[in-house]
Amino acid sequence: MIGFLARSSVAENDEPDLFIFGVPGAFTGYYTDWSKEAVEPPHDKWTWLLLKAHARFRGQVTLRSNDPLDPPLVDFNYFERDQNGALTPSAEKDLQAMREGVGIIKRLLRGEQHQLPLHPDCMEGVDLESDEGIDKFVQDRAWGHHASCTCKIGGDDDKDAVLDPSFRVRGVKGLRVVDASVFPRIPGFFVVMPIYMIAEKAADAILADAN
Repeated sequence: MIGFLARSSVAENDEPDLFIFGVPGAFTGYYTDWSKEAVEPPHDKWTWLLLKAHARFRGQVTLRSNDPLDPPLVDFNYFERDQNGALTPSAEKDLQAMREGVGIIKRLLRGEQHQLPLHPDCMEGVDLESDEGIDKFVQDRAWGHHASCTCKIGGDDDKDAVLDPSFRVRGVKGLRVVDASVFPRIPGFFVVMPIYMIAEKAADAILADAN
């Protein structure tokens, strides 16, 4: 595996907002036995992956029913649009960053010594030679599984903060939340290390209350 950070023209605070990495094998998404099939011989496949950090979309999680075993309704709301069907300014910035990231990968593909054909099924009918084609490709194929920020932690003066600084749900007795939903803003590229950190902080808070 190889990877590097890049900064798009719409990155905030002069921070990298793109992570581009390549892996041997054909990765087309997560499904049963994907990891086995991705590395099946012949070993002549390579996948470039593009990750957008600090995405600006605002999804929604709502209860499906009052049955606690009934899965909730999750709407990621990728590339949010306004009432007229146009991309919101934030969504346009996300799309611009992804467009630039695809451009970087295209330059990498042109520089390869051994030209490999694009995946015949995944890339069928895809136009990567125009901005319109890239935009369609990104909006049709983009996905993520690091949902976060739906149960914000914050001070008493923050009306949007569901949790107090000790991870307690305001207005509910005996309930705390300690997972990726507590972040006020998605923390960069991968959430696993920040989750470890809040777990340590929550453990300290729970022990302090117990004493």
